[in-house]
Amino acid sequence: MEERRIAAFGGTFDPVHNGHIAVVRAIVGNFHLDQLLIIPANRPPHKTSSAIADAYHRFTMAVLASL
Repeated sequence: MEERRIAAFGGTFDPVHNGHIAVVRAIVGNFHLDQLLIIPANRPPHKTSSAIADAYHRFTMAVLASL
């Protein structure tokens, strides 16, 4: 079986910003990955504000930023 190189990058992504994009570009540019998973966190315990966008919208923002 062939080995695959997969990385995961998680965050709240509320909203996706240039810092997130810079990290993704650095990961892609420095590692020979077969796949990079971008995973929006549910509701992290260190962010207690009710102003966090719902998971669907944060997921959609991450998808749109990856295009």
